Amino acid sequence: MRRPLRATALVAAALSVALIAPVSSTASADAPRRGVDTAPPAEGSCHDLTYAEGLNAADPDPAVDCTEAHTSVTLAVVKFAKAPDWSDVGALYRRSQEKCVRGEILVFGAEPKALQSSAYSEWLFVPSKAQRDAGAKWVRCDIALAEGKTLQPLPTDGPPQLGPLPLDDSLARCRAGKPLGFLVVACSGPHTQGAAPLIKRPGGTYPGTKRMHAWTYQRCHAKLGRSLGVYEWPTKPMWRHGLRFSTCFRKTRS
Repeated sequence: MRRPLRATALVAAALSVALIAPVSSTASADAPRRGVDTAPPAEGSCHDLTYAEGLNAADPDPAVDCTEAHTSVTLAVVKFAKAPDWSDVGALYRRSQEKCVRGEILVFGAEPKALQSSAYSEWLFVPSKAQRDAGAKWVRCDIALAEGKTLQPLPTDGPPQLGPLPLDDSLARCRAGKPLGFLVVACSGPHTQGAAPLIKRPGGTYPGTKRMHAWTYQRCHAKLGRSLGVYEWPTKPMWRHGLRFSTCFRKTRS
C-alpha cells in the first residue's frame, strides 16, 4: 500500500504526493539482465490506472495514447547513477521532488495558488521487481486526480486545466482517511477534511523546514483552533518554483 510522506505525527507532507510503500530492503544489482526492458515510460506519456493499481509500488503496464481514456500523466522521470535503497520512500521523494514539481508546473501552467488549491496529486512509481533486478535505476512521478477511491478520467484533448479560483469541488483539494494516512482527494467525493483559504509566508528566502512547519502550525491553529486537522507547508523545491502557500485543513463530516 502507498502511504503519504509524513513530516510529524500531526501532519502530512508538503505537496500532494502519494508515495510507494517499501518494496525491498536492498538495492537491486547494477548489472543489467537480458530480456527485460528496463527503460522508464516517456515524460508526458499517459496511463490508464485504477485507484487500486495506483496504490501499487510499480506500474508494469505499457502507456496508452493520450487521446484515449487515461487517468494519469507522467510528469517526470528521475534517473539515478546507482540503484537506490528502494525501501527508503522518504529519500526517493526528496531526490525526485525538484524535477517532479517542475513537471507539474509545466503541465498545468497555472498560477501557484490555484495549483496548491487543487486535488491533483503526484504518484511516485518505481520499476517492477524484474526491472530492478535487471538494473533499472529510476523513479517516475505521475499526476492524477482522485475522487474517493476512484481515479478520475483526464482530458483526452490536451493537458488538464484548473480554471480560475475558487476551484470547482471536482477539482478542489480535500483530504480523506485516518490520522497519519490522509490522502488528497477532490472535495466532490467523500472526505474528512476540507481546506481553509491558503496562507502565504512573506519574504523571499526559504526559512527552512522547521521554521516553515512551525509558522504554518501557528497560523493554522490561530485560524481554525480545535477544528484544525492536518496542514501542509511548502518544501524548498516548491518555494523555489513559486509554490509558497501553506494549507490548513478543517475537520469535516462529508
